[in-house]
Amino acid sequence: AAPLEFSEPRYCVTLSESTPVAATLLTVTATHTHGAAVRYSITGGNKDGLFTIDQHSGLITLAAALDYEIHDKHELVVAAEGRGETVHTLVQVRVADVNDN
Repeated sequence: AAPLEFSEPRYCVTLSESTPVAATLLTVTATHTHGAAVRYSITGGNKDGLFTIDQHSGLITLAAALDYEIHDKHELVVAAEGRGETVHTLVQVRVADVNDN
């Protein structure tokens, strides 16, 4: 087994487009076999800066309002780095439409 790996090869979450800013999406978890500290970062798919990740806990939160009409799906690439090793996982965020009328 690799010394560093995520608990899931990919994570999926569905959010309503009315989800408030600063809401929690989910936590990604990677563990290092030697107990090294792991730092998380979003390395792809976050071009609009809609999501932030806590580099220590892996907690992903919403940083800006979602708009189903603009994007109904986001695919984030999240990296975990520990003791010189880096691994990646995908986080798929689906946006559920809310009737705008």
